[in-house]
Amino acid sequence: MAKAFHQFRNFGRLIFSYYEKYPLIMNSAAGGTVYVAGELIVQLQNSKESNWKSLQSLQWKRIGEIGALGSVENGMFMLAWYNFLNKFVGRGVATEIILAKCLLDQLFFATQQDFLFLALCAYNHSEKLPMAIQEVKKNFLTTWLMDCSLWPIVNFVGFSFVPFKFQPTYMAGVQLFWQLYVSSVTNEAERDIPEISDEHLIA
Repeated sequence: MAKAFHQFRNFGRLIFSYYEKYPLIMNSAAGGTVYVAGELIVQLQNSKESNWKSLQSLQWKRIGEIGALGSVENGMFMLAWYNFLNKFVGRGVATEIILAKCLLDQLFFATQQDFLFLALCAYNHSEKLPMAIQEVKKNFLTTWLMDCSLWPIVNFVGFSFVPFKFQPTYMAGVQLFWQLYVSSVTNEAERDIPEISDEHLIA
């Protein structure tokens, strides 16, 4: 038991050292893994096939693109955004600083994150641009409002207690559950959205 605990502790130290040396790579890997896992779970849940056939029916192109988006969002974008917040809002944990970060994050980062995910999913399963635009219009506001019910609390805890280099991965851990919701919304939209012609698109 003691040996196993010692090995586990050494593994934790190794992971911590990787985060210290390679924060972009580690956070990108965490984000990509979470996005892929969330999409896989939703597709398997929605599949009407048996276990083996459900694996064969997975939309691997969509899964790969969503995983790439997760790596970019959680690695490049989120680290850059948190550096921006630290520079212009402050690095402290005073309540006013944390609240300001949460507000800015919800107004700007969450908005682009929800939009890009919905747009990618709409692009994947809509053959025409007007259909993709309609799908994003249909789902964006509801998704963002649901986002507002969860992420300010998650961000408050993260900005207050989680070390900076681990913040994107902490967010990614919670993101898995959020990803299940957003992926289910986009998969449902794929089945429900009606066919429309280009002339019916309203800008």
